[in-house]
Amino acid sequence: MRTEWEARGVRMLTGRLEPMERLDFCVVSPGVPPFGPFFTWLRQARIPLLGELELACRFLERPILAVTGTNGKTTVTHMIQHILNRCGIPAEAVGNVGYPVSRVAAEGRRTGEVPLVMEVSSYQCETMEYFHPVVAVVTNLAPDHLDRYNSIREYYEVKFRMCIHQAPGEALWLGPMVEGNCPRWVRSKRMSFAVDSLGSQGLFYRNGTVVYRDGSREESHAWPSFAKYPAQQGINALAAAGASVSYGIPLAEALQAIESFTALPHRLEFVKEVKGIRCYNDSKATNVHAVEAALQSLPGPIRLIAGGQAKGDSLDPLTPLIREKVRAVYLIGEAAETFAEAWQPLTEIHLEATLEAAVDHALREGKAGEVLLLSPACASWDMFKNYAERGDRFKRAVEEWKP
Repeated sequence: MRTEWEARGVRMLTGRLEPMERLDFCVVSPGVPPFGPFFTWLRQARIPLLGELELACRFLERPILAVTGTNGKTTVTHMIQHILNRCGIPAEAVGNVGYPVSRVAAEGRRTGEVPLVMEVSSYQCETMEYFHPVVAVVTNLAPDHLDRYNSIREYYEVKFRMCIHQAPGEALWLGPMVEGNCPRWVRSKRMSFAVDSLGSQGLFYRNGTVVYRDGSREESHAWPSFAKYPAQQGINALAAAGASVSYGIPLAEALQAIESFTALPHRLEFVKEVKGIRCYNDSKATNVHAVEAALQSLPGPIRLIAGGQAKGDSLDPLTPLIREKVRAVYLIGEAAETFAEAWQPLTEIHLEATLEAAVDHALREGKAGEVLLLSPACASWDMFKNYAERGDRFKRAVEEWKP
C-alpha cells in the first residue's frame, strides 16, 4: 500500500506524529482520538482537521439522510434505504455501514438527485463543519465510548454536530428519551418516534395503529404486523418510516415497504430453534444499552451469554432485567469475573472457557419455551477478530449442536 501511494506523489510518514511544514489540512481516521501534542499543534496553527466523511461530503452535491445514535444506527440506515428502494428511489447506504463516502466521491458519483443514506458514528461527527443532511435521525443515546470523551454530556453533544447546518424546516427525528439531550443550538424541526405514547410531532404506534403528526396534519394507519417485531426492531422501523416520510415517501407506502425488510446479521438475529429453545445472535450488542434493549425485546425465561472486553459502562441498568427474566448467565472473556461478581446475587452464573462451551452448557440445561441469547455487553477483541466473527461462531455452534 505504501509503494502504491508514494507512486502517486503522496508522502507517507510513520511513527511519532510531529509538527511539519507545508501542511494544508489533516485527515484523521475515525479510530484515532484527535488528542495529544500533534492535534493541539494543528489547532494552534489553524490547520483544518477533517474526518474522511467530512472531507468527502465537501465534494458531494447529493441529498443526504443521516443516522446516528448509540445503538440501531446500521439497522435504521438499511431500513431507510430499503424503503426508498422499494418506493422507486435507488438510494445507497454508505458511511459507517462499511462503504466509505469518499469512495462515492472518488468514483465520480458526486452530483445528482439520488440520495445517500449515511450511518454516522460519534467519531465521524467530531470533525464535522460543512456536513448537511436534509433529514437526520438520532436513534437513541446511552453511555458509550467513555474512554474517548470527558463526560456523557460531551458524547451526546458530539452526536448532534451532524445537525449543525440543518435549517428550521429540515427534519430531525429523535428516539425515546433523546429530545431532552438535544442542544439548544439545534435549529432543525424536531420529530419524535415512540411506541405506546402519542406526542405532538412525529410518528407513534399505539393499539395497532400508527399515527403521524406534523403541525396541523394528522394521519393514521392500522399496522397489525407491527406486533411481529421484537420491541427494539419496532422502534427502528418507526424511525426509518418517519425519516422516509420526511423525504417525501407517503406513510402508507413506507409502512408497506418495511414489511419486506430482513433483519441484519448479529442484531437480535433469530438463528434456530433447538429442542424448543429459540436462539438469538445479538453479537453487535457491545454495550449495556444494547443488551438492555435485547432483554426487553424478548420473552423470558432467557439464558444469556455475555462477556468479552468490557467498555467500562455501568451494569446497573441490567439489574432488574437479569433478576426478572434471566434464568442463567454464561460468561466468557476478560469481563467474566467482573460480570459474575455483579450478577451473582441475581441469577445462576457459569464461567465458560469458550463461546462454544457456553452454547453447549446453555442448550444442555435449557428447556422448551426458553430463549438462548448471545448479547455480550462487551467488545469482542479479547477473543475474536470482531463482533461478526463472534456472532458467526455462535451461529455455527447452535447449528452444529447435538444433544
